[in-house]
Amino acid sequence: MTTAEEAKKILIDAIENDIYPDEWELTGDGSRITMHGPKDAMFEFEHTNHGWTETIASEIHNAEAAGKSRKEKQRKRTEAERAAIDITHLEQTLIQEGKKPARGLSRILGEICARGKVTVIASHGGMSKSTLAHALAAGITIDRALIGPDVVEGCPCLFLGLEDDQDFNDRTAYAIREANQIYGNPKHDLHVIGADMLGRIFNFDTGQGLQYLWNNGKDIAVDPIIRAKLSSLIKQTNAGVVVIDPIAVLYGGTQMTNEAMNLLIRDFAALAVELNIAIILISHARKPNSKGPITQHDVKHGGELVDASRCTIIIDKLSEKIKTQWENAVDSAEPRRELDSVRMATVMKTNMGQEGYRFYYTVFGQSVVCADGKTETVGACKAWTPPDLIRVVDLTLWHFLRPRIEQEFIKAAPQAKPNLKTVVEDLSHGTHDAKAVIKAMEKAGWIAVELQRDPAAKGRDKVKRIVLGPTPPEE
Repeated sequence: MTTAEEAKKILIDAIENDIYPDEWELTGDGSRITMHGPKDAMFEFEHTNHGWTETIASEIHNAEAAGKSRKEKQRKRTEAERAAIDITHLEQTLIQEGKKPARGLSRILGEICARGKVTVIASHGGMSKSTLAHALAAGITIDRALIGPDVVEGCPCLFLGLEDDQDFNDRTAYAIREANQIYGNPKHDLHVIGADMLGRIFNFDTGQGLQYLWNNGKDIAVDPIIRAKLSSLIKQTNAGVVVIDPIAVLYGGTQMTNEAMNLLIRDFAALAVELNIAIILISHARKPNSKGPITQHDVKHGGELVDASRCTIIIDKLSEKIKTQWENAVDSAEPRRELDSVRMATVMKTNMGQEGYRFYYTVFGQSVVCADGKTETVGACKAWTPPDLIRVVDLTLWHFLRPRIEQEFIKAAPQAKPNLKTVVEDLSHGTHDAKAVIKAMEKAGWIAVELQRDPAAKGRDKVKRIVLGPTPPEE
């Protein structure tokens, strides 16, 4: 950048020595001359008793220009620093023969919960997803799974039950311990915090909730104060797992759109990595329009929520088809009532394990005696195991039996030929109790009986034929 002294020298050479540089243009008269040079340089000089002197206006102009130039240089330096990369780390990214991945997931709960990851548990109302979340947290803190996959790493848990007050959450946590016969203190701390207690901890004004998103009517952003408070609470409790139930409470007064959900869930994903914790979010789902099961597509704003989470679990009741199949195999005085209380948790989307992984639990009312002497019935849950029909009906046997039922006219009457009893005995080589197998298959809905005309018989009378039932195991 040309200085005023350099410009003055060019001016004097032009006037006294008649030397005019090609890149400069001089205009004016004997008392005031304006000079325009390369890179938008501009100077104005006036002739005084002391010779040629830069005018005050020119000094101001060039001072401002110099300031802008310095700012521009600083901006470019800053941009260059921000754009710089450290290529010394590139070697670690090379894929080479024999090079193993540095580390696996820091799993906490089997294939559904790991440090640095977000897990979503969703269903519509009445599926006891909050009760399940309480049971999962309790299991992690005692190093023993109460429901679902095994505990890989026990650790402290922070449970934020934001839909209910502290008393309700305390009763639920107590009911879970009673129902699952947990005695003594947990090996790791379990902090269960209700909405009112969280307000006191965070010094909220009366009625203020955990509104994680800030909205000024135009823009939506994560509230930095709320985020800082939550981060501090997680660190103070040394939590390895944080359960937030439900995520909808975090919306506050913000209208929940796909954009807002995307902002919310991705910030939680970043928080999980930042604090090296696992986050479990409980979400509502719409009831499906069809009679089919709930899927991840029924989760409210599910596209953003499911995409950013690393595991999505859907809770549903048993279908009528499954209830029919299991009804006579359940060891219960009231099998239908028991099956009505069963909930099925299915991993619909995961980056931690196998999609389709499934576990079951049963929900019921647990009597809880409170410190004030009052007794309350509180929702609780514990693990439930489906009936093992394979102990009665070998699936390998069924594999050979099904095509014969479909292709042959096998009769139900024991005196007829061929009949189901003789076919079972033939296929099992006498290793199975044919009568017990037939009875179990009928109750499970694998086979049924229909009146049909035998095409090989001369008469036109219909006889009882064995056909596929309404719920064969493959379906």
